[in-house]
Amino acid sequence: MTLAWLTGDSVYGADRALRLWLAERKHADVLAVSGKESVWLNHEQRPITTLLAERPAQGWERLSAGDGSKGPRLYDWRHRELSAPARQGWKRFLLLRRSSSDPSEVTGYRVFARAQTTLRERVRVAGTRWTVEERIQCAKGEGGLDHYEVRSWTGW
Repeated sequence: MTLAWLTGDSVYGADRALRLWLAERKHADVLAVSGKESVWLNHEQRPITTLLAERPAQGWERLSAGDGSKGPRLYDWRHRELSAPARQGWKRFLLLRRSSSDPSEVTGYRVFARAQTTLRERVRVAGTRWTVEERIQCAKGEGGLDHYEVRSWTGW
């Protein structure tokens, strides 16, 4: 079974070896990034904190990152093509997510995807990470992991 996409938090987004390994295998991914990272944009290395702080007024598109408990999770999204080397037919992007209620709240994702992949598809994949985290939190509560009740055989 081959997975179509891989998604992860900033721990995985900061792992250059993982990103290169995925790119070598032409495996699409959307990985969150921290402000400590840098990306190549217009042949210039730029800190992600700078790009997150720019927050231009135009160029955002309001899209749903999936359904939440109160309906669609709407955010403003923007993407920029990165100048890092890509494989033939593939591109690297910086995907930016801005809160629709607080425009100063911006999150970034590194994306490696087929060149024709739409912004809507990249947003959909970024949104699946939230679903996975929600399920893990639920399982931790139901399994007692949130109270360390299963650290021993007796707990199980």
